[in-house]
Amino acid sequence: MRRASPDPTTRSARAFPGGLAAALAVVAFLGLGALLQPFTWDQAVFALGAERLLAGGRLYMDYWDFKQPGIFWFFALGGHLFGTDERGVHVLELLWMLALGAVTYGIGRGWLGARLAAWAPIAACGFYYAVAGSWQLLQVEGLVGLPLALSLAASARAGRARSAAGLWWIAAGVAGGAVLVFKLVLAPVLVAIWAVPAGDRVMGERAGRVRAALAILAPLALGILVPVGATVAVLARQGSLGIAWWTWVVFPANVMGRLHGLPVRNLESTARWLGTTWPLLLLLAGAGAAGVLGSRTDRFGRSLLAWVAAGVAVFLLQRWSGWQYQMFVVLVPLALLALRGVGVLADLLRRRWPGSRAMKFAAALLAAALVVQSAGAIRRSAEVLRSGALVDPAAARELLARRSNGTYAYYARLTAFLAGPDATPGPICVLGNPLAYWMSGRMPALAMPGGMSIWTAREWSILAEELAAARPPYILLEDPMATALADRRGIARPFLDELERRYRPGARMGTALWLVRV
Repeated sequence: MRRASPDPTTRSARAFPGGLAAALAVVAFLGLGALLQPFTWDQAVFALGAERLLAGGRLYMDYWDFKQPGIFWFFALGGHLFGTDERGVHVLELLWMLALGAVTYGIGRGWLGARLAAWAPIAACGFYYAVAGSWQLLQVEGLVGLPLALSLAASARAGRARSAAGLWWIAAGVAGGAVLVFKLVLAPVLVAIWAVPAGDRVMGERAGRVRAALAILAPLALGILVPVGATVAVLARQGSLGIAWWTWVVFPANVMGRLHGLPVRNLESTARWLGTTWPLLLLLAGAGAAGVLGSRTDRFGRSLLAWVAAGVAVFLLQRWSGWQYQMFVVLVPLALLALRGVGVLADLLRRRWPGSRAMKFAAALLAAALVVQSAGAIRRSAEVLRSGALVDPAAARELLARRSNGTYAYYARLTAFLAGPDATPGPICVLGNPLAYWMSGRMPALAMPGGMSIWTAREWSILAEELAAARPPYILLEDPMATALADRRGIARPFLDELERRYRPGARMGTALWLVRV
């Protein structure tokens, strides 16, 4: 007796988790090369804040930065689980990206089909590791891709659900609240993601549209309250809720009021970066967007387009930024749209080559393009494996120093005397690159170790008070910061007076001057 043919849906469901595993293996291999990428200015700020938190300090009270707490908690979690060094937090980043890859596969499968969706982890997370350097890794905009994707998936499910829609909207709100804990200014992106399924659901009600809207907004607000409320509770218990409000709301408003126009230099740099590393993704995403716009029923595709539009708008509205890594906030929708563009390309090829050859040819082209795009990441991963740096601390330090293009070696030389027997112990103050803290092993003496280009007279007065109270034995003054101090002599007068009264010039090393407490 002939056996019945297997159901095509069942066969596909069984076959393509293997494709997902293969895609995640590719992402893991590309991510290996990033496990030993050196920190730059931003990552050093986050890592120092995480160290202060792990030592029992309070964010915004004992360590101040204008970013929301999510990024500092992420670094602290990486340090707690895998070690307080570059490798530890990069391991957590890789696990995070693997989770994002699985989520993009899950949300893309129903929209793209299993064959194309199997490429989603590579198109999103593999591309991330292919184009991101030390500066672009471990930034907020790259990490929020996971909670944004989860919120997209939950809201899309809520828009389709006949029952339990409220639970899915709560889930969408929880993921959205996690995004806000990382960065409040990304709220418009969440609104754009939710707008399409929510609008379709409300407009589909011929009567009782207000009730339908409330049935969406109430669970969304409840979900948002979970992570945001937990964050507020933690800060309130530590007594830092008031300064957190000033940091998140008042201070950014003051900064925005002093800025005019766009950061043209940063935008030009970002445009060059996109033009040299993102063209294939952008071209395919454009083809996918055209396919979405040509369909009146593609709700999920419209949510992706709304995500991209809102992300670009937020990017342009941050007038003090315009940095390259901020474009990662739209990487997930662009990756999914690009795969839709591959499908459009396959349809065009199918007209020339009937049968399955069109999709195979399109897949071959995509694979070849990804290999070329990922050549640098492949070399970095091979270098990590070949050097043995994952298990040899000395090899890891050597690789980090080499990949930093001399920056690690410079700050190691600059701070080497602090490890000597004659050096006065205790925290130090760095007016410059926070990598000096990181390479010296000394903690910041002041709660405000970041840059000073956006500080007002109020912040300078606080710094002067902190400097007088902390009495750090050494202050490192780098030439760019010395110039900035001279330019801000009027508003920085209290801080400069404290420097002149209590410190004398010490050794000059390169472009930096050490000041020694009298």
